[in-house]
Amino acid sequence: NLAWAGQLKHVITVGAILGFPAGRYAGATSVVSTSTSSWGPAFDGRIKPDLVAVSRSADGAGLRTPTGPESDAYGHISGTSAAAPVVTGGLALLVEHARRRLDIGTFRASTWKALLLHTAREAGPHGGPDYRFGYGLFDASAAVRVIDEVAEGQGMIRAVELADGDTLWLDVDGGPIVRATGAWTDPYASTFDLVHDMDLRIVDADGTEHLPWTLNPQEPTAPALKADNSRDVVEQVIVENGVPPYRLRITHKGRLRSPQWISLVVSSPSRPAKNKRSLQQK
Repeated sequence: NLAWAGQLKHVITVGAILGFPAGRYAGATSVVSTSTSSWGPAFDGRIKPDLVAVSRSADGAGLRTPTGPESDAYGHISGTSAAAPVVTGGLALLVEHARRRLDIGTFRASTWKALLLHTAREAGPHGGPDYRFGYGLFDASAAVRVIDEVAEGQGMIRAVELADGDTLWLDVDGGPIVRATGAWTDPYASTFDLVHDMDLRIVDADGTEHLPWTLNPQEPTAPALKADNSRDVVEQVIVENGVPPYRLRITHKGRLRSPQWISLVVSSPSRPAKNKRSLQQK
């Protein structure tokens, strides 16, 4: 079972996976969790872990890492103690890259969470998130691509504020495949239950409403369904073979104690790419 700290709403909980036999990702079923990596769900049914990262080399050795302040203090660690630093270091590089490429000020913590889960590679036997791998394998390169696309005028990385009783509509450009991920920092509560239950939907040109992924904690190994999600502070909607143009709708259930910021990441893999710049270019 997940430790208490790993079940917190707003932390990014990282699971550990084995190194890839061929040295690289080879599809969803090539992602294998370690025997020491805990699975979800969180005790109230939320999706945990949020994503996974490699925690050892392909030959089974732990990842080489500094172990002290001395210049020659290096050792090997594995498990989640290695996987979490992989994500932390990758995120630090993404922060630096986004500051160079995007003139949007400081990202909210929820924006980084939305970006990491939005760009995670598929993992596990079923499409969508699950309680073993979360939203999938951490992929810094994919996150860089989304940042670069937004810098070139494609897709969206932004935070919007929703007041109590409001509905917000945003136009989404792209081809038949569109992915949208929303994340928010829920107000404090003495329990883990959602205080602000935000709802993310994509509506296509013929009025079809596309719903986010959700998991059933009563059937933890079952595939994710596209249905209303009232547990998680992340919602992800994927449209495949839809009818563009699309509109993104953000609403909420119940009452909001105060206006709620929600971070949004939107991309369209099916859209023709513009000229992209590499990580080294500005």
